[in-house]
Amino acid sequence: MSNRPHILLLGGTSETASIADKIAMGGYEVLVSTATDVELAIGENEVIKRRWGRLDRDQLAALIEQEQMSAVIDATHPYACNVHQAARDAAKHSQCPYLRYQRRTMVTESGEVLLAHDHDEAARLACAEGQPVLLTTGSRHLAPYVTQARRNGPVSNTGEMM
Repeated sequence: MSNRPHILLLGGTSETASIADKIAMGGYEVLVSTATDVELAIGENEVIKRRWGRLDRDQLAALIEQEQMSAVIDATHPYACNVHQAARDAAKHSQCPYLRYQRRTMVTESGEVLLAHDHDEAARLACAEGQPVLLTTGSRHLAPYVTQARRNGPVSNTGEMM
């Protein structure tokens, strides 16, 4: 990398490539870091580099310091709470500014949609009626839903848990 300021862009969302391009056009070198090797259309811009693989707080702090990052921009998925916290902590540890890019909310609470702050609250809301729930969050956050489903699960006509 050159003498330009270096920005660590944590991404993986559909906006990542355009954010990287805009940062590069602003005169910065960009290291795009994603959890997976999913292809990103970052083009052939020589000031945009790419790495992939999950990093914890200590690994992020080491990367920030090793690459002498000027700032961390977190453009990861809105629900990637663990990554957001790890990035904030790593930036603070490295005395590096942390900025969070968050896309506009496309869903609002209504009679048909309930918003939850975390998976525990979502599990309570989803399982409150004792009806089957279609869960599409992946297995990492399965535990609170299983707990709530067992507590409030479907009841048979005889009044026993199914």
